[in-house]
Amino acid sequence: MRSTLLLTMPGEGAVSKKLIDKLRKDRDEFKSAAETLLAKMETGEELTDGEKSTLAEARAEAIKLDERISDVSAWESQRLDQARREAELDGKYRDLREEAATGQPEKKHTSLGAEFLASSQFTEYQERRAGASGVFVSQFNIISSVDGTAKPLAGTTSVADAPMPYRSTPLLDAAMPIQVSTNEYEWIEYPLTAPTAGDVLEGAPKPEASIVPVVRRGTLGKAAHHIGVTEEALQDVTGLRSRIDTELLDGVRQKAEAKANAALIAATLPTASHDTLMKAIRVGVAKVQMSGFTPTSVVLNPLDYGEIDLELLTLTTRGAQANNPLWGLTIIPAGVVTEGTAYVGDMYRGLRKIFRTEAYIRSTDSHADEFVDNVYRILAEQRLSVHVVRPEAIVECTAAVIP
Repeated sequence: MRSTLLLTMPGEGAVSKKLIDKLRKDRDEFKSAAETLLAKMETGEELTDGEKSTLAEARAEAIKLDERISDVSAWESQRLDQARREAELDGKYRDLREEAATGQPEKKHTSLGAEFLASSQFTEYQERRAGASGVFVSQFNIISSVDGTAKPLAGTTSVADAPMPYRSTPLLDAAMPIQVSTNEYEWIEYPLTAPTAGDVLEGAPKPEASIVPVVRRGTLGKAAHHIGVTEEALQDVTGLRSRIDTELLDGVRQKAEAKANAALIAATLPTASHDTLMKAIRVGVAKVQMSGFTPTSVVLNPLDYGEIDLELLTLTTRGAQANNPLWGLTIIPAGVVTEGTAYVGDMYRGLRKIFRTEAYIRSTDSHADEFVDNVYRILAEQRLSVHVVRPEAIVECTAAVIP
């Protein structure tokens, strides 16, 4: 469109176009005259001296005009290209000024909230403000991959398309990630107790391994959370983007971490006990090592964590310290774990996080009785499930009276 406008605008561009048209017209007239005389020669007729002079002149003028048209066209093409580049640059400056004035997000979206607010689903829903919006799907991964100190856990892989605020999900991130493309999936579980091999004489046939893994099938669950926004808040694009990136996504992460905790607590695991939980955890470390795994993390109730810190304070000369190390393990506080119980082990090999990376967001005005209050609901979800697949890699530790 811009190139067409440049050709029709008055000024230098219009003069150049008119000049090229005039030169082409003059050239075509000379060519036509030369072609007429050439056609007469083809019939066998002899040209008079005047016609021969006219033919030579017409051919010479046509060649001169072709050269001039070529020069003017090259100059005009260069001028138009430069004008187009300058117009594109001016357009970018204009877009930046409009974004600064209106508060609209930039073209390159840096968060899931910004991407959702720029989507056609949200734009169309804002116009009608009735019923439920279309489902917005993004490749932003809601689940982060950091421990309680905001540092990535070793061996963890997770796609992060852009930096976003996060809620720590240390147990979920400690699990081995398995990405799938459908909601139906399979996983393999191993028996808790591995069979012991008897002595085999040298040269005698070796028996086959009798460990029989079990193939399981399931459907991915959901980690979902929703927030309420008012009519006025729905019009505040900047505030709404912030709430999606923080409040809404943090709720999804919190529920995803809860799914990992629930899978761990529900599993049947080897046990270890001692007169204090701290000592029981040390026995659990030994049992995990005896099973051929390397313990990396311990999950326990925050109150037990506090008791262990106080116990270490009385047993060491280093004084009170926040986040005291415990046998070199990454400590994962979880309020859902019963007091007096802890889970220690190689979480990366013992747990599987099976997930899809797509994030789904939709909004509606029809949640419960909120329609009459002009309150809208925005829902975000991600599909994932967590399973304990190697129970011998994790030990359940408890404080108990030792006779």
